[in-house]
Amino acid sequence: MATRSSTTLALVALAAALGLGRSAPAQDVWRRTHRAMRHVHRRAGSVDWHLVSVDLTSPGVRFVGTPEAMLEPTAPGRGHRWRTTSEFARATGADVAINANYYDIFHGAFTTCGLTVSNGRVWTSTYVDRRLECWWSVGLGRGGRAEVFDSHGKTYGPVARPWMTEVVTGSPLVLRNGEVLSYTSPRHALVPNPRTLLGVSADRRTLYLMVVNGREGAAKGMTCPDAARVLRDFGASDAVNLDGGGSSGLYLRDEGGLVSRPADGGERAVGNHLGIIFDDDAHAHPRPDGEGSPAETLLLGAFRAAVSIPSLAHPPPAPTRRAAGERPRAVGPAEGVPADASVVRAGCQSGPGPVDPNTAWGVLLATVLFAIVRRSPRDGE
Repeated sequence: MATRSSTTLALVALAAALGLGRSAPAQDVWRRTHRAMRHVHRRAGSVDWHLVSVDLTSPGVRFVGTPEAMLEPTAPGRGHRWRTTSEFARATGADVAINANYYDIFHGAFTTCGLTVSNGRVWTSTYVDRRLECWWSVGLGRGGRAEVFDSHGKTYGPVARPWMTEVVTGSPLVLRNGEVLSYTSPRHALVPNPRTLLGVSADRRTLYLMVVNGREGAAKGMTCPDAARVLRDFGASDAVNLDGGGSSGLYLRDEGGLVSRPADGGERAVGNHLGIIFDDDAHAHPRPDGEGSPAETLLLGAFRAAVSIPSLAHPPPAPTRRAAGERPRAVGPAEGVPADASVVRAGCQSGPGPVDPNTAWGVLLATVLFAIVRRSPRDGE
C-alpha cells in the first residue's frame, strides 16, 4: 500500500509540475518484433491507425501474394475459396499481411480490380473499373525491391519491371514525390473511412503499410489526404490507397495475429492480399532492457514529452533475440505526440525549440520522482 500511495502522490505532483492537464495528446505505442520492421499504433480521439515500416535492405525479406487459383469456384453454385487476411497469412507463413486490391463480387467478375501479379504470374481474370480507376500499382520483388508505378492500360501486363514478382493495385495515388495530392474521385477518398494504404520511401529502401480503423466505437476512419500526411511524415515518398472499409486488415504474426479492428465486426474474405515473410529468423525482444512498472512507464513518458528531445523520442534501440516461444511485449512507454505535432519522421518527434524554465523544473522533478519510483519495491516482490 505504501508503494501505491507514494506512486499516486508522485504522479499527481508530476502532472501539476508539467501541466499535463492542458490537452490530451495522441498515444503512440511502438513495437519492434523483428529487426527489419517497426510497428506504431496511434489512438487520438476519432483517429486510430497502425503503421508498419519494413526495412527492405534487411536480409531475408521476401513477399508473397494471393494465387489467382484461389478465386476459382470450389464447385458450381458453392462459392469461392476466398480468404480473410488472417487465413491468407497463416496459409503462407507471412509475418505481416494486409488486404490489397478492390474486388467485385456483385457483377459476376469474382476477381480483383486492376493489375494483379502473384509469384511472377499476371492474373488474367482481373477487370477494369473506370469508376474506381484502379491503375496505381505497387510492385515488389527479389532483393527487397519496391516501386510505385502507373499501370493504366496494363491491367493484363506487362509489369513495369522484370524483377516484380508481386503487384497490388488501388486508387487513388495519394502521395507522389513527398507531395500530398489533390483529386475529386473516387468520392470515398475524401470521406473518413477505414483504409489500407501502401507506400515506399524516396530511396526505395523502406516499405510502409498503413491500416486505419473506423466505423466502430470512437474511430471514424480517415480521408486519403489525411492518411497521406501521416505516411509522408513517417518517411514515405509515394503511396497508394488500396481497398478499405470492412476489407481493411493488418495481420502481425508476432503480435498474435490481426491487430486492426474490422469495421464489419469480423474479418472479411477479400480478393487478394500482400504478405511479407522474414526468412532470417531475426525476431527480437522489443524491449531488451526489461519492462517497467505502469508508474515508471507514465513518468518516463511524461519526461520525454516535457523535454521533447528527438533522441529520447526515438523508437526502441537495436533489438536482441528473444527466447523461443516468448511472446513479444509492447515497447514502452507510449510516446505523447500532439495530434498537430510538427513533422514526425522515422518515428522521431521533432523538438519544438528551447525548454522554458518551468518545463526545466518539471523535467528535474520528473527525473527525481522517476528515480524514487524506480527504487521502490514493486507489488508482489
